[in-house]
Amino acid sequence: MRFVATNVFSCKLGFCMGLLVLSLFLQPDLIAQNNDLTFTSASTYASVANTVTDLNSATLTIEAWIYPTAWRPSEWQGSIINKEGTNAGYFLRCGNNGALTFGFGKSGGFNFVTVAAALKLNTWQHVSAVINGTNCYLYRNGVLVGTGTTPAAYVPSTLPLEIGRSNIDFNRYFIGKIDEVRIWKTALTAQVIRDWSTKTVSSCHPNFGNLVGYYECNNTSSGVLTATAGSNGTVQNATYASSSSPIFPWSYPQVSNSGCSGNLIASGLAPGGQGSNTSGVLTLNGTNQYVTLNGINNLSGSQI
Repeated sequence: MRFVATNVFSCKLGFCMGLLVLSLFLQPDLIAQNNDLTFTSASTYASVANTVTDLNSATLTIEAWIYPTAWRPSEWQGSIINKEGTNAGYFLRCGNNGALTFGFGKSGGFNFVTVAAALKLNTWQHVSAVINGTNCYLYRNGVLVGTGTTPAAYVPSTLPLEIGRSNIDFNRYFIGKIDEVRIWKTALTAQVIRDWSTKTVSSCHPNFGNLVGYYECNNTSSGVLTATAGSNGTVQNATYASSSSPIFPWSYPQVSNSGCSGNLIASGLAPGGQGSNTSGVLTLNGTNQYVTLNGINNLSGSQI
């Protein structure tokens, strides 16, 4: 996907009159769908078989966009990403009025990091968890909200990866929407997580070679979970729908035709705020929101 702008400029709207709408048209043959998966019960989930050993890396990052519409009573009941076995594997969960939990298996049990009231209902939020071999970190919207240690060796799970449910307890299910699930066999930095949370992952990502599972949730074929990286999976009863997840407002790579040098940065726009990747129109407030195109070279022809 790449942007085609009718005008290329930087405008701080304190110097512009009234409300400005900057139209950024996506080149038609490169427009990708932006869908998500909706989960409602123990019978709605997506699953990936345990065929990719790198899903069990001892240093890893897992991340997703979530839009919870109801909380499970306890934080351990709302499985977002789950590859849990008996004292093995990992999981990212939520519940109990917005608590967020990350757990990973070790000899004799699990290590947990739990942050109370980290999440909100009916709001898109980016959640991620990282193990670097010594410590673990929990992030919301790229901001660190919890930390823990990894004193014992990580124990991998041989069970499937599930999205929206636990594969060892079907009553641990998520209620709401999930999008852009990513599993990495490396510990991403906070800066990289933040910079790429609203971008579709491409070879421009500094850790692209360590991406072992990537599920954009854009396929609409019933029962199919298409992998952009890793192995395809299946979808059971969860439904695809057009997504409002903010895979655009902050920045987007490859605006120019010169590789990864270009960036469109929309300043002052929070996730889920003004701006849309479905309408192609970015609405600015006339005061502290503006757009800058950085590193854009050699725009010509259909790119302008």
